[in-house]
Amino acid sequence: MKSEGSGSAAARQLAETELYRAGTTDAVTRLPSRLFFIDVLKIVLEQSRRMKAPGTFVMILLDGAWIAQEGEHHDRVAGAIARVLRRLTRNTDIVSRLAADRFGLYLTGTDLAGAKIFVERLRSGIAVASKALGTAGPVQACFGVAEAGGSAYRIGLLLQSADRAASQSKLVGAGVTSVASSHRTRA
Repeated sequence: MKSEGSGSAAARQLAETELYRAGTTDAVTRLPSRLFFIDVLKIVLEQSRRMKAPGTFVMILLDGAWIAQEGEHHDRVAGAIARVLRRLTRNTDIVSRLAADRFGLYLTGTDLAGAKIFVERLRSGIAVASKALGTAGPVQACFGVAEAGGSAYRIGLLLQSADRAASQSKLVGAGVTSVASSHRTRA
């Protein structure tokens, strides 16, 4: 016979688990939330710094006519991008939806050359997903890449550098990946 106390404890545990999941996961994409991503990235960057291991942060800035559309359509695009990211990333990589039109990706153990190759695979995957969605226009992805190392092991600098590079990529046009290098950005 089960006591009432154990039932309420199980219900409380279930509620706490749901609250944790809701606080650490983006509801639309089921990717880690921005805050959870940043917490995990801090730990990974510190490990990479200590081990002198390469790592690269990729900022993905989505663009296109579909951005102006709200609601379910916007969610479908975000969900499709998340599926592409899940399919192409490794278990050691860290992925997050950072904002409505931005995704972040930390490629552990990957240098700049490897990140550029990965970005091209990602660009192709997003193009295929865009066609399958039938959006008002193509979903274009602008990429900014920043390699961790030196002062770029600081999370704020790494994210800011990659975001600036992605914005530069958007200005230059589709099909361009901009690389941040020691506070400078080059297309």
